[in-house]
Amino acid sequence: MTLYNRLTGNRIDLIVCDGDGTLINYTGSPTKSSWDFVGHMYCEREEWQKITDRYLASIKGTQDKDEQERLFCEWARADIAALKGQDVHKALTAPIPYSRGVREYFAQQNGAYRAIISAGLDVIFDRAAKELGFNKCYTNHPSIDSGKFDGTLRYEVTLHNKLDILITLLMMMETASTGTTLAIGDGFNDIEMLATVKKAGGLALAMDTEEREVIAASNAVITDFREIDKYTFRR
Repeated sequence: MTLYNRLTGNRIDLIVCDGDGTLINYTGSPTKSSWDFVGHMYCEREEWQKITDRYLASIKGTQDKDEQERLFCEWARADIAALKGQDVHKALTAPIPYSRGVREYFAQQNGAYRAIISAGLDVIFDRAAKELGFNKCYTNHPSIDSGKFDGTLRYEVTLHNKLDILITLLMMMETASTGTTLAIGDGFNDIEMLATVKKAGGLALAMDTEEREVIAASNAVITDFREIDKYTFRR
């Protein structure tokens, strides 16, 4: 069984998904993110949200991509520092709050390679990749020592390197291209990836968002992963 783009007729060789707000929808925070999902397990919610609100406002308050990257990394360090010394077991076993239709959609077989590219946390997205049958997961990696968060982080995905990661993945795959990719995202840091896939004749879908720039970069908006079937077909 092979998956095809109903809008262009192109075969879909790669499905690439953002994580926070796309694959998962943690309703306990404005960002719907794995960061808040994990942070709220261990920290006083109001204090944790003060960190989120401060950095999110600063990132949205500048158009300078280098400054946005700096602020994101500073924000991530502040969050990880707040988790230092906490037992990681809770984060590794809590049920993942998937978005609507995620489990059902990825239970289907369609022959496409599957990858997550998320600026979230591996304690959530490595698990999601295994549960959903993804082939590759790019995300960020908190260091763990003796079963506890040690307060440091190894970055893999930041705000503005998702397209670079996608291109590197396509080069590794050799047979795929942006024109044979299905990309799904919901935030401003997904815009470059979505717009590039759309322009090349791939399928770019915005997940449950009202952000106009994200919608403009996409072919359509979905609110449930099962709606992907409206824009694809199998044969």
